[in-house]
Amino acid sequence: MEEKIEDKSICARCGGACCKKSGCGYLVEDFSTFKLMDLKAKLDEGNISIKTVLHSCFVNGRKSLEKILILKARSVDKEIVDLFSASSQCKLLTPNGCAYSLAERPSLGALLKPCLQGACMIEDDLQIAAIEGWKRHQAVLEKLVKIYTGKNADTVYSEQFVEAGSLALAKSKLLRGDFSKMPLADREVYETVMGVKEFLPYEFKEANNLADEIISNM
Repeated sequence: MEEKIEDKSICARCGGACCKKSGCGYLVEDFSTFKLMDLKAKLDEGNISIKTVLHSCFVNGRKSLEKILILKARSVDKEIVDLFSASSQCKLLTPNGCAYSLAERPSLGALLKPCLQGACMIEDDLQIAAIEGWKRHQAVLEKLVKIYTGKNADTVYSEQFVEAGSLALAKSKLLRGDFSKMPLADREVYETVMGVKEFLPYEFKEANNLADEIISNM
């Protein structure tokens, strides 16, 4: 694995824009064990969330979406099982930067290449490798979702998609598509919902109906 990077001067000038947007992602190499109760103990510390990444794939020659469970640094006001939601600031961000040392920091944050223009980058190959790594540990992450919620991951994802998606769709309708007036986090949820609606027709229909209900009750 590549060496972790830290440039406090650039990050101080930027103010942690990436950290204000979301917690950063872990690689499987960041964990010494994937035993169920060991992972649960780490999650119970309150600084990690289970998230979902949507990965494009082909099934029988047709484009499809694969939902991959991963672990990320937990964001402010988010739950341990946070499969789909509007992004928010990482809870580890302090006025002096990350609360973690460089060695403790999730690799997909610590391997970001700092840039003075605020467009910090991470190699595409590394992000692909990260997803492939997490694919090997879906069973234990599924069990953790069940422990925390009493539901399977697909059900939780569907519920959270509808909840977050309906709010973003309602705001878009109220603003008549004027995204300049929509908070970035809501805009990103809206774009995701619209981008995957053909693969998640039930969830999209439910989110859209709930958006109309939200508007009618205002």
